[in-house]
Amino acid sequence: MKYVFAERDLFKEPNTYMYPPYGGRDFLLAWSEQRLRALAEIESRCSVSGVRAEAGKELEHLWRTAAMPAFEEIMARIDGASDAKSAVGGEGESLPPASSAILEMLWAHPARSLSGAGEECALAMIRRFEISKKLPEVAVFPNLALKNRAPLLSAAPYALFSGILAYRQFGKFSSAELNCLLKVNDLVTSQLGIEGGMEPRHYDALKLGILGELFSVRGLLPEKEYAAF
Repeated sequence: MKYVFAERDLFKEPNTYMYPPYGGRDFLLAWSEQRLRALAEIESRCSVSGVRAEAGKELEHLWRTAAMPAFEEIMARIDGASDAKSAVGGEGESLPPASSAILEMLWAHPARSLSGAGEECALAMIRRFEISKKLPEVAVFPNLALKNRAPLLSAAPYALFSGILAYRQFGKFSSAELNCLLKVNDLVTSQLGIEGGMEPRHYDALKLGILGELFSVRGLLPEKEYAAF
């Protein structure tokens, strides 16, 4: 059996399933083999082990001087907003934030995705991706509607999304979010042979996302299938 859900360019031909049909042990093996091949490709493109450690000081500096102030401003607007317009800025206020910028900020400080406004951002993105299989370029909260808005069509931000989702799985497991993680990983791994725009942090996040997905699915399997997985 082949795992067909990540074979084609999913930006051009997105999957339409809400939950993938389960094909038993053969399906699990095909899926896990596809993910393991993706991990091998990640390793061949970039040595991601220790990426965070090697770049730790630089990331900390960037976070404190650039990402954190911008993130705090976005979070404060969303926390205090009574409607979507006030959350993202109305007339005379700052423009809505880019989805990619929010994902960069959440990946730089993933614990924020587990509570408060950071979690509200993550949950809004999860809900939108479950419906549309894409995120909008511009994040108009609370529902991130894609109508009349360009979709985000670059694999790199979705790689960060994968890492954030995996981080959340370790912090507070959710079968619904695991399903979203599976779809995000389908999308990003479908792009590994197409898009070359990912940098070490994106591979770092995607590796965590795939490992988190594999780990979480194993924990759900019946014992007889777990042994063969």
